Amino acid sequence: MHCEQRSNIHSFYRRHFGISYRHSDYSRDRAFANDARGPYDAPRSYDESEPADDAGYDERAAPPGISTEDLPDPNSPGAKLMVGYCTQCHNLPSPSMHTSAEWPGVAQRMFDRISILAGMSSGWMGMMRMKAPSAEQQEIMVSYLQAHALTPLGPNEIPSPDSPGAVEFKSACSQCHGLPDPKLHTADEWPAVLTRMQFNMRSMGKQVISDNEKNEIAAYLSEHAKQ
Repeated sequence: MHCEQRSNIHSFYRRHFGISYRHSDYSRDRAFANDARGPYDAPRSYDESEPADDAGYDERAAPPGISTEDLPDPNSPGAKLMVGYCTQCHNLPSPSMHTSAEWPGVAQRMFDRISILAGMSSGWMGMMRMKAPSAEQQEIMVSYLQAHALTPLGPNEIPSPDSPGAVEFKSACSQCHGLPDPKLHTADEWPAVLTRMQFNMRSMGKQVISDNEKNEIAAYLSEHAKQ
């Protein structure tokens, strides 16, 4: 794909859908998803230091995802459908990104977008070869996401709720999802998780926590983390 065409596609996605189109010929996950819907171009992995290319197309615009191996029950139909369809537009999302109650609405927005894109089969948009899941496949994907969704803390389940760390935790994390249980990770794991969330906030235009706020949240979560 020429740089000018790729830039045009990227601009179309950002203007109409608020997402970043990922065109890639990397095939890391190709065989994994063939049983779900047929061959597709899987997204590449990348890091924050990677610059935008010469056409101004920035692959870092979408939040970082996870690998197929990190999906719960990765060989299930739901997991394979996620790999086959979700990665046409963005990185592979973790089911724990949202609660069970949130996923149907989030998934429906994605299904609506991909249905529109899949219908654009002429002109320069036709190069994307997008495919939309059937109604049955959509139900399988939503059921899978809900089965492995984030279980949020209830209002009375937050440890030391009035402590400075808890206040920062509630304010920052609730911008994007339900509050995760501190026991979801160990004290050693939480700092890296928070660094990833800090990047996600920036990618999605949320209010980004400062390093000091991140450290305070990390200290709070580590104090109540899984042993």
